[in-house]
Amino acid sequence: APSSGKDMSQANRSNVDAVRNSGLFREVETVEQKWLKTYSADDWIKMRNTFSPDLMLSAAEREEFHRRLRAIIEDLGGSFTRYYRCCCVLGRRK
Repeated sequence: APSSGKDMSQANRSNVDAVRNSGLFREVETVEQKWLKTYSADDWIKMRNTFSPDLMLSAAEREEFHRRLRAIIEDLGGSFTRYYRCCCVLGRRK
């Protein structure tokens, strides 16, 4: 269902307003999807291997950073849950 705007972050609301106020689109609406994803230490390290800041580290630095991340996740019980929210702006071109 389209969002009423109550759940949207301020940044998303600003982007939607920019699309609405551009004069280029009509029937602008938003759809927001939220979900939770639980990551094991292995899953999170695999994900981190796709992040630019991690890829900019030397191999040795990245290995040490990921080792420390793994230890933190293991201290949390071996996994953690992350909240995601995606906002899609739909509109018809004029």
